Amino acid sequence: MRVVKIKFRRSGKRFDFDAGELELRQGQQVVLQIEKGTALGTVVVDAQEQNLPEDESRKPVLRVATDEDLKQSQRLHRRAREAFGFCLRRINERKLPMKLVDAEFLLDESRATFFFTAEGRVDFRELVRDLAHEFRTRIEMMQIGVRDEAKILGGYGICGRELCCASWLVKFNPVSIRMAKDQSLSLNPSKVSGVCGRLMCCLAYEHQQYLDQIATLPRLGKRYVCEQGPCRVCRIDVMGSRVFAMVEGQGEVEISGQPLEPYSQQNRQQDKPEPRPEPRAPGRPRPQPKARPRPPAFQVTPTPETPQAPPAPQPPPAPQGPQEPGEQQPKPEGEGAAEGQPDQAKTGDRRRRGRRSRRRRRRKPAAKTE
Repeated sequence: MRVVKIKFRRSGKRFDFDAGELELRQGQQVVLQIEKGTALGTVVVDAQEQNLPEDESRKPVLRVATDEDLKQSQRLHRRAREAFGFCLRRINERKLPMKLVDAEFLLDESRATFFFTAEGRVDFRELVRDLAHEFRTRIEMMQIGVRDEAKILGGYGICGRELCCASWLVKFNPVSIRMAKDQSLSLNPSKVSGVCGRLMCCLAYEHQQYLDQIATLPRLGKRYVCEQGPCRVCRIDVMGSRVFAMVEGQGEVEISGQPLEPYSQQNRQQDKPEPRPEPRAPGRPRPQPKARPRPPAFQVTPTPETPQAPPAPQPPPAPQGPQEPGEQQPKPEGEGAAEGQPDQAKTGDRRRRGRRSRRRRRRKPAAKTE
């Protein structure tokens, strides 16, 4: 089977078709039969013989585009611009949260496709009814992403050239911020983002070359030993194969091309850890720490004693008669008590008062808990 590659847009995807007996060359415009109807495409690669499995087939190329087909295509482009304006007015009238990007008709006018972008789902059923009533054909609303929007509208990048996706890029490859880090680029979003607001596709073009070059250079932030002494890598110029390190006492020094050794292997003997204290002999007792006196749990502050008036003179005791044998003479109050001991009457009064207070606490009813 003779297979030819066709594209429908300037930088659109390429599809395989059966060329049959037609002699097709790159750049020719042909008429194709697709699932949606008849369309006009451009040959990208000349027809080549390919061996395909029996269960696979390719749709045939109908014919090479004639002058009438080209005039019909131009007329449909003008009609698509009119349809774009009509649809935009209806979107504004109905206040739909969507942005119209482009509109196109198939070559046989059997279908009109409108491309739009939106943050979420949009209910455009009323809009489709208006468009179908106006153009008397089948209407298809296709939601696309911001990258596809830039691909259709085109533009110029910060490099001054036309956007890659609008000129030659066929498929969008995944791009991550890690690619910008590996290439030592600024992580400012305005520096690494394209007109679509996403990361620039060109970050992936040279990423593999950067990875291969980085693998041959010392790691950033790691310590080595160079000719000037111990150092730490602080900056790397990947494409220039230049390495800069911070050396103690010398600042930033270029160490490109110097033999480097890991810091740990070179300084095992120089940077020895501090010696540990020698273990004690088994017979020598370990000194016990001195016991510290514990502070009292509480401290009683002595109350200043108030000066007391001197006791009043007491009359002399009356004379008593002779005592009988076995009878003891009563001692005067306070006599015989040791000096400094409390009075027994006062002590008894305190004990009685304590017993009374404890009896009162027992008689009090317990508080009711809800």
